[in-house]
Amino acid sequence: MVTIFNDVVSAIPTTSVEVMTDTVYAASIKLHIANALATLVQNGVGKSVNMFSETEPTWDDFFGADNDKETAHAKTFVYLQTQILFDPPQQHVLENLAKHAEESLWRARLEYDI
Repeated sequence: MVTIFNDVVSAIPTTSVEVMTDTVYAASIKLHIANALATLVQNGVGKSVNMFSETEPTWDDFFGADNDKETAHAKTFVYLQTQILFDPPQQHVLENLAKHAEESLWRARLEYDI
């Protein structure tokens, strides 16, 4: 099963597989992922997971293996928030990504009836 970390790293255009093995970059990315996941949990989406545990969490750990709700908006929020914090783009692109992240969070909240 693909871990949240591996999935997010592969979704960020400026990262590569080598980032996964660099402990400094990996710790920074995990911190940003954890922040985005905590925002989702505080908005009623998903379960709290530890991004720094020995066994890296999967999306099933976060959403629950029996989840029957749409997860794309929540995942998009995590991808965008991590990209914005890890490798901020130029200002005009940053504004668009931030708006899209906000909309993704709103849609994820709707899916989970908040």
